[in-house]
Amino acid sequence: MSTIDFDLVNVPVEYKKINIEDFDSNYYNSTKEFISPNPETGYISEELMPILIRDLEVKNTTVINAGTGQGKSKCIIDIVSEYINKEDYIVVFALPYNNLIEQYYNECKRIVDERKIFSLLNLDKPEPNTKFVFGAVNDEDFINKSKTNNFKVHILTVYALLENPGEDALFQSNKRKRYFKSLIKYCETNNKKVVLIFDELHDSIHTFKQEYIFNLWRLKNIVHKNYVISATFNESSKEIIKYLSEFTEKNIHIVESERIIIAEKQGDLHLILHQENNDIVENENLKSLFRTLLHNNKRFDVIVYSKSQLKKMQKKTYFKDIDRSILNFCYNDIFNPNFIRKYNNSKINIGTNFSTGINITKENHTLVIILPPRTDIKYFNNKGVFTSGYVSILQAVARLRKKGDIYIVMSEPLEILENSLPSFIENKNGITEILQKYQTLGSVEYYDINSQKNDLVNAYVDYTFNIRKAKKNIEEVNRTGMNFLDYLRKEQFVLQKGETYLNSVFFNGDLSTYVFYIAITNQFTNCRLKSIDFNPDIYFDSESFVESIRQHYLTVVNSAYKNNLAQTNLMAYSGHQIFTIFNSFLNQRRVYLDNSLVETNKIKELKMYFLMNVLTLGEPINEERIRDYRKLIKSLYFKSCLSQVLNLISTGVTISFENEKLNFYYNQYKNWNELLQVVNEEIINQKGKSLLNTKASSLFIQKFNELDMFNKLNRLINEDVVINLDLFPLYDTFKRFNNSSQAGQYFYELLIEIFFKVNEKKSQKLINGKKVLHYRIEESFSQENFRKEFYVNMLFSNSEIIGNNLIN
Repeated sequence: MSTIDFDLVNVPVEYKKINIEDFDSNYYNSTKEFISPNPETGYISEELMPILIRDLEVKNTTVINAGTGQGKSKCIIDIVSEYINKEDYIVVFALPYNNLIEQYYNECKRIVDERKIFSLLNLDKPEPNTKFVFGAVNDEDFINKSKTNNFKVHILTVYALLENPGEDALFQSNKRKRYFKSLIKYCETNNKKVVLIFDELHDSIHTFKQEYIFNLWRLKNIVHKNYVISATFNESSKEIIKYLSEFTEKNIHIVESERIIIAEKQGDLHLILHQENNDIVENENLKSLFRTLLHNNKRFDVIVYSKSQLKKMQKKTYFKDIDRSILNFCYNDIFNPNFIRKYNNSKINIGTNFSTGINITKENHTLVIILPPRTDIKYFNNKGVFTSGYVSILQAVARLRKKGDIYIVMSEPLEILENSLPSFIENKNGITEILQKYQTLGSVEYYDINSQKNDLVNAYVDYTFNIRKAKKNIEEVNRTGMNFLDYLRKEQFVLQKGETYLNSVFFNGDLSTYVFYIAITNQFTNCRLKSIDFNPDIYFDSESFVESIRQHYLTVVNSAYKNNLAQTNLMAYSGHQIFTIFNSFLNQRRVYLDNSLVETNKIKELKMYFLMNVLTLGEPINEERIRDYRKLIKSLYFKSCLSQVLNLISTGVTISFENEKLNFYYNQYKNWNELLQVVNEEIINQKGKSLLNTKASSLFIQKFNELDMFNKLNRLINEDVVINLDLFPLYDTFKRFNNSSQAGQYFYELLIEIFFKVNEKKSQKLINGKKVLHYRIEESFSQENFRKEFYVNMLFSNSEIIGNNLIN
């Protein structure tokens, strides 16, 4: 691994905030307190516990928003010990996974007799010949036979509490139903107050479907208090908090902890950047890491994003040098509910089911996290265990609870547009400079995690706008007695679709760029970026060379459109900008074709192919039909430049760009248009033929000089990134001219070659007794016809056009 050679850009740790304004004051009574962790230990108990003790008997929904490792779970156990010493209270934990049930069960044993703790996992074995119904439950489904009134603490899953039987069953098991019926009856009969504790609420969102939220109302008369706890809340969490608060007279109290970095508690973070052309688990640096860990007899764990990747790593060849008895490939098989391989603390775990809910507390341990590769396929959004976006990333990294090493294998980051970075970051240049060294093609915008509420509001407005006609038609019809028919109300829209939508727009859905950003800005509380393994070389295969270049073009364009969603019908970038991005990218890297280093002339060919994609908007080109590739590129390029200027001229508005270089381009091609009109006027008709002298007239040369075209063309060929690279015949030829007469003649021929349709045969015409060669013009230049053709906006992006100075 290569130790980083730059300083991290330290910014405040960004996290999802829960605010009073999130809860409409017309319906909810919400309050908020801020607490600060101990600056030496990072724990919050000194400030949090007095608040929890103070409100012990206050009927409300208490939201604890505190960072991972700040000790919020310990505070909850301490507060549980207060409740179990009071006769009137019963505590019920509602947790997203069995791992947390085990964790809280062990914690509660420290404060209460184990016989007074009910755990969903303390189960009798199924009786012989018990028939198993596929999908009937999500947890172990046999409740122990002890009486409900024996327990002061009940530790369940959210699935169980909501009576959610899973996707493939209609009802929960009879044993589970009897258990809940007994619990509710006992509390109502004996005036017991239930304290509900929801930990890691963000991981239970999918369970809170309306039909199951409905089931919660069985508890309406016995719930005294809700504790809602997480380090990584999301927007959907806020809707659940609203639902839960109805059991506590709609009183919500938010306790929010600042996130701080304690350098002494941070381990080492290492990034392994991976290019997209190979399977990510076949990365040689990753394999080398495993060999080193095994050689040094170090224990480690690996979080893999999908079971398919896990299966590849299970192959004997991948871990051929390791005793497979110490390996634990852990995952849940959705096709076999009985098959659950759990995390094993005594083994090397490689799997998909411990990215959250497991605390790795070993000293000097190594955790490897393999992120999903980037994909441009819009309908393919399978990120496996990281589908929850930034939440799943933060949770996975936080599994390592003590100082150690964390390796993240990920795609190369994209550019983060500097003007999108928030104002509170002082050293924006520092961030962009670091990214420039490691980034691949494409760009994203920085995304403020606390702006998501507004984005969801706008998304819901779009959703209701799209269904407005159907809604109106339904309202105009008397449907009494008909089947229920309604659209998603806002809270259900947020719960069912909100997080999926937000994850697609958060850093444009690119996990690797987000990880890179928070790594270089030192926002992981348990680790600090130490090294980056990065191979800047680019590898192409000759069989897929042309298509690979096309895909590189589409990557840039898709990125541009994602960053300009309101302008998707227009060019978000100009052709110049798109080409410059690719050109700069190539200039920073070595290129290999079939594992051989590509020579300079081949690099030029690669850039030519990319430019062709820019000029044709990525449409595949049949190379066999192209006799002169460079000549075609030259023609398309200059037609695209002139076309955009003529379209702007046709608006009738005087245009002046603030950017001097753009102004130069605009005026340059206005001059081309003037000279084209001069050429048009010199066409003569003879015996039904349109002829044009192959020599520029004195009138043309005079106009050429009046416009100072010799100097302006010299500037153009030196400043225009496309012309300067000499991708087509022009640059080398024009720079040899010493006077405007030679340059004028060459430019005259260039205009005719590109903008006129000319017969290959020339005609001879007698002028003053001398035979003079003439072009036979089949079609002259016509602005009207030219505007009918479509050409890419090569010179100016849509935003640059909108942002110029318009003078009426």
